[in-house]
Amino acid sequence: MIRKYVYDGKAYRTPYSVKQAIFDKERTVFSAEPKENKAEFWAQYGVTYTEEPDPEPTLEQAKAQKLSELETAFLSWYESDAKMISSLGYECDCDARAMMDVSGLVTVAEATEASSYSTAFMDANNQPHLVGLEQLKTLQLEIIAAGQAAYQEKWALRSAIEAAKAVNAVQGIEIKFRKQDFSNAAS
Repeated sequence: MIRKYVYDGKAYRTPYSVKQAIFDKERTVFSAEPKENKAEFWAQYGVTYTEEPDPEPTLEQAKAQKLSELETAFLSWYESDAKMISSLGYECDCDARAMMDVSGLVTVAEATEASSYSTAFMDANNQPHLVGLEQLKTLQLEIIAAGQAAYQEKWALRSAIEAAKAVNAVQGIEIKFRKQDFSNAAS
């Protein structure tokens, strides 16, 4: 909201600046601007108070804002919010930490006798699942695929933002990353 104070034929943008102008001309000191009934308050000092809606952003401003929202949403997804449905039958985290954790488990499993290796893997709901090397590799590949899908979504959203021809078109773009579902993949 843009506030405007007109006093003695001159427009001011802040209560301080108009109070200073009144003081300079009339040597009048008065209390702070109230939260309500501002027009009536200022009228007693010869000030016309108005509020105007914020101006619509330009197309370039809207695009810059939406691109910033996209980057923030993607980083949030990548760093902590990413989930997928694994072909192993449960929901898993697939953010950066999950990738690091699963890669570490694969490395440990490969360094041991693979046929006897198993470990507890915690799904996105903190439920343990006993998994071996092959299941860990499946999770690793699905996490990678989910990340690639999110990057494709990000680039598609970025292209849509950049191609938009109107502010309302930019503002209408919903930024959301879909949870990948590998449950129908061949095991």
